[in-house]
Amino acid sequence: MTSEQIPERRPAKIDLDLLPPEHKPPKTLRLNFILVLAAIVLAGLIAPFVILEMNASSRIDSLEDRLSLRNAELSGLYGKQAEATALQAKIDAADNKLNSMEQDYQTFREDLVLWSEIIDEIDDLLPGGITLSSITQSGSEITLVGSTGDIETLNDYALELEESDYFSSATIKAVTCPGVTDCEFTLDIELSGAEGQ
Repeated sequence: MTSEQIPERRPAKIDLDLLPPEHKPPKTLRLNFILVLAAIVLAGLIAPFVILEMNASSRIDSLEDRLSLRNAELSGLYGKQAEATALQAKIDAADNKLNSMEQDYQTFREDLVLWSEIIDEIDDLLPGGITLSSITQSGSEITLVGSTGDIETLNDYALELEESDYFSSATIKAVTCPGVTDCEFTLDIELSGAEGQ
């Protein structure tokens, strides 16, 4: 033979069980291992849900605390609502009073007669040849008393007063001419759109 090495041959393992059954260990070892492994896998699967539930519970508790705080603030605001309603009623009453005063002031401004402007207008329109001896006012009517040497000039003066923005009408009430050159007259003019003071 050659010096070739021959692989060593070993016989297959033989499982000989020579112990009597009462002395044999229980065969549940494999079953225990499977149960422990299943318990670990189940615990691994359940753990995220437990962690999520704990996080959700803590968030819910936090939100419930915030909700109770907001409800307390809201009840405080409801307590102040009656006070706010009373203040709003006072503000509305003051607004109404202010609006009424503004309307009264507007009416006053519309009814206001600036007598200096009225007298200036009467004087500016007064032609030569007419002399005024008195100007009186009653309500919205102004009475001019004077003298003229020409009735035609008096008629022109009355027409000019009537065309003025300050007056709505002008009426010659009385003319007396005791002499040939001098006539006494009374001229009534009505203020336009305003009551006199």
